[in-house]
Amino acid sequence: MKTFVYIGIIGASALLLASCKGKSKPMETPVPSISVSTPIVRDITLTKEYPGYLSSQLKVDLVARVNGYLRTSYLKPGEEGRSYLRDRTGHLSR
Repeated sequence: MKTFVYIGIIGASALLLASCKGKSKPMETPVPSISVSTPIVRDITLTKEYPGYLSSQLKVDLVARVNGYLRTSYLKPGEEGRSYLRDRTGHLSR
C-alpha cells in the first residue's frame, strides 16, 4: 500500500515539475491600420416632425342668451374685445 502512495507522490511531483516550464512569450498582434478623415465644418439646422394636434388652453365659446339671428358683428377674428360680467344683482362690471 505504501508503494502506491509513493508512486502517487512521485507521479504528482513529476506532473508539477513538467507544468512549470518557462512561459512562452505571447504572440504580438500586428497593429491594425485605420483610416482617418477630417470633419466638414458647416451650419446645420436640426428639426424633427411629430404628429399631433395643437389647441389652445384658453378658449371662449360665444353663446347667444336670446333667440334670434345676429345681423352684424363688430368684432374681427383675432381682435381683443371688452369683457363684461354680470354680478348676482344683474349689474355690469368690468
